[in-house]
Amino acid sequence: MKVLKKPLFWVILLCVEALALVLILTHNANEAKKDPKPVVYTYYSPLEPINPTVTLNVKGGTFVFEYSVFSSYIAMGKYELTEDELILRTGDGMYTYVFIPDGKDYVFDASRSSELPKYMYSEDAIEAISPVPDGALFEKG
Repeated sequence: MKVLKKPLFWVILLCVEALALVLILTHNANEAKKDPKPVVYTYYSPLEPINPTVTLNVKGGTFVFEYSVFSSYIAMGKYELTEDELILRTGDGMYTYVFIPDGKDYVFDASRSSELPKYMYSEDAIEAISPVPDGALFEKG
């Protein structure tokens, strides 16, 4: 009968590897709790080639509002959330956008928001149209 001469070494090595794995998994789980994923709301536009979105970064209270691929301006700044409204204020202080809660989604309130630029979406268009009309529903994705 052959006896293993150093089984203790292999047992210790296996325990160290198991402990390292547990520490890595615990660290990753804690990091995920500290930095929640951004929440994205999308308006499914019949006009825009890429749908307008509002991205809320819970940590830090910041937002990004991408309302049109035709615009060189991307609205970014801080947001304020109450029971009655979501208010986005750009970091440059130039624009404010207001959304009304509708369950887990939000409805754009153009009457209380800064005016969005308007675009001609076809060659035969008679007038320019806003990429996000009043009452547009931004659905949580």
